[in-house]
Amino acid sequence: MSQTGGDTRHSEADATSNVIEERLRLIIDTIPTIVWRKLPDGSADFLNRNFREYYGPFLGGRAGLGLDECVPS
Repeated sequence: MSQTGGDTRHSEADATSNVIEERLRLIIDTIPTIVWRKLPDGSADFLNRNFREYYGPFLGGRAGLGLDECVPS
């Protein structure tokens, strides 16, 4: 197997993975509920559209914050 052939397969796999991720993001953004994904340290690395619209005034629509930081006191 040549190095170029391997790179091509990786590029195709990466492109396919990106398409799948974008489709999943679209699905998650269109469901009528609030969705987020948290990292082991407690910070959020994904916030769907409904989450950003609901909590946006409190966190500026940013991922990377802990959920406790976006709930008003």
